[in-house]
Amino acid sequence: MKTDDLEFIKRLDNKLRHVNDIMQFRMNKKTTEYIRMTKKEYQKLCKIISTNDFIINPVSLGFIGGFSIYSYPENNFIRDKNVCDLVLLFRKDQLPEGINWDDLKPIFNSEKNNKLLKFYGFNKIESENYYDY
Repeated sequence: MKTDDLEFIKRLDNKLRHVNDIMQFRMNKKTTEYIRMTKKEYQKLCKIISTNDFIINPVSLGFIGGFSIYSYPENNFIRDKNVCDLVLLFRKDQLPEGINWDDLKPIFNSEKNNKLLKFYGFNKIESENYYDY
């Protein structure tokens, strides 16, 4: 895993949420909408996740779906998600305008990602509605 890629993801995480509070996402004070990532950030994030050692896991974030991104240790044989580090967490409404859940499907439904989710003991990926309650 490249250090620059991990640093980019951590900066994006800090932009989108208050890192000290896992469920406190940043809002635009003028519009009261959640701060979104830019299309450029989204494209870079997708490239990093697709080509590096990261796991993307759909999650429920209290009435809305979102995504958690984890790094995992190299040469690891421990089948436990607790060895993975949460490096980015965002709500689906923090994706850029015009980008939605379906646009991320090729990444989170990839064979590589599904193998990693299973290996580390994450839950099976469900439909989008499962995460919105």
